[in-house]
Amino acid sequence: MQLDTNSSNTDVRQTHLRRRNLSGDQASRLAEIRRIHDISKSLGSSLISDEGSAVTAALDGFDELESGKPPGGAGSHQLYRMSELEDELKWAKSLTGESCKVVIKQLEQARDLGPTRFIAAAPDPSVLDGLRHDFPNFKCVLDFIEKRLLLCRMGPAKLFKLPPILLSGPPGVGKTWFTKKLAQALSDIPYAQADLSQSTPGFAITGLDAAYETGRPGLIWKTMQNACASPIILFDEIDKVQSGGRDAGVGFLLGLLEKSSATRFQDAAMRLPIDISTVLWFATCNELLLLDRPVLSRFRVFDIAAPTQGQMRLVVESVNRELLAAEDWSAVFDPTLPEPMLAELQDGTPREIKQRLEDAYACAAVAGRCHLIVDDLNRVHRASTEKPCSIGFINTNARP
Repeated sequence: MQLDTNSSNTDVRQTHLRRRNLSGDQASRLAEIRRIHDISKSLGSSLISDEGSAVTAALDGFDELESGKPPGGAGSHQLYRMSELEDELKWAKSLTGESCKVVIKQLEQARDLGPTRFIAAAPDPSVLDGLRHDFPNFKCVLDFIEKRLLLCRMGPAKLFKLPPILLSGPPGVGKTWFTKKLAQALSDIPYAQADLSQSTPGFAITGLDAAYETGRPGLIWKTMQNACASPIILFDEIDKVQSGGRDAGVGFLLGLLEKSSATRFQDAAMRLPIDISTVLWFATCNELLLLDRPVLSRFRVFDIAAPTQGQMRLVVESVNRELLAAEDWSAVFDPTLPEPMLAELQDGTPREIKQRLEDAYACAAVAGRCHLIVDDLNRVHRASTEKPCSIGFINTNARP
């Protein structure tokens, strides 16, 4: 950024300054620089241009400082440098095609949000109490997070930070669901998820070069278009990604999980370096042996076992409560499951339990009831094992 110190550009300077919400210390420093400049100008000093350069440097420096602490968090975080964003905007306007509009819109949105974002405050560990009840088989990772919360709260700003966490365990034990509920329990923290079992290529996460007609920013950039600089980002089933090929594998994780490289992350479409070192990274997998050691070494790994028989009652009740909270038809049903149903459902995974409960509620609706009975589960099971009827209105399986 260049700032002309001639009087004809005074209005431009003032407008430029008003766009910055300078702190008292910053304003004092700038006032002193300008006072010296005015004195040198009145004396006809040859230092005028030097002082003008000093003002310019001061303003550029303020771009890199906090311009007022954003609301909602324990501390502030500089996501990008304003001068670099302005440079990228100039570059974006030279692009052609649809990607030009996308990149410019995203950069302008980032400018509107400002370079300074907030880091979430570490909440009281009591926010984990509900998770301990609903996810009894996640005790190991909850204990770890609780210790980190207590540690973070010892700092003056109470900034909430976690090392990357990998949840490993058999399918259906609730790893993804747990991470979503953790983000909800932490309230102010945004949540984003990339399902790598769907062959999601790296560019869907780290962006596709805007030189391509279909160039677009990836998941990370989009998630950071937020006032909070410490979202939870989950890479689901990272062991399902196949190695080999330009966009295959999870090698892109290496740069994301290293603090040193994460401070200057560049989305391939946007090119603007942003500091994502405050992101709370989570991942899940079923088979640790399928992951490369360099990737594993960057995570704190927790083995999540299937719930024990004694824990399953709590899991069933939790799944039912979550299901009812998400459906608008739930208000007409009794939220309490009868004992026979609790016993019947304890052999399934959380995913299977949810599916069976959805079908059971549908059976109850067909019967005109506002409560479940164990036969609602059995009726669904019987229907799934019957031979299919032939085309037409006559059931050939029925006895004459």
